[in-house]
Amino acid sequence: MKFWSRFKRQYALNYLIFRNGLCVIFGLKRTHLKNPFLLKISIQEEVNALLDGQFKDAKLKKMSPQWKDVGWQVENAAKQSALIMQWCDEEDLEEYFNRVLLEIANLAEFYRKNESEESGYALGTVREIENFFIAMAKKNR
Repeated sequence: MKFWSRFKRQYALNYLIFRNGLCVIFGLKRTHLKNPFLLKISIQEEVNALLDGQFKDAKLKKMSPQWKDVGWQVENAAKQSALIMQWCDEEDLEEYFNRVLLEIANLAEFYRKNESEESGYALGTVREIENFFIAMAKKNR
């Protein structure tokens, strides 16, 4: 069962890459994806790119002594956000955005009230992710 699920996901991803490549080559507009499975994969790719940027930022801050423990705070906030942003198989797009936006807002509120996170960088990380999801929700609804 896992093989077919992985195969289906890989096939859909390859289709998206091929389709987007054709759009770039021929200057075509990318139409809104109608297939919910392909739309989920497309959104997941954008989420992964966002998280990669956050983890790279955290890594750079951890390597520099001037940032002290800010890199660790950013990394922890990104990890917590990544857990929230995982898809549940039975979730449709509307449920996904509603759940993620609510949980990310709760995480931001936690960091806003957390006195041990004085620098505010973890809150900034969560707010950046929240703003990304608000824009994604508006674009895909």
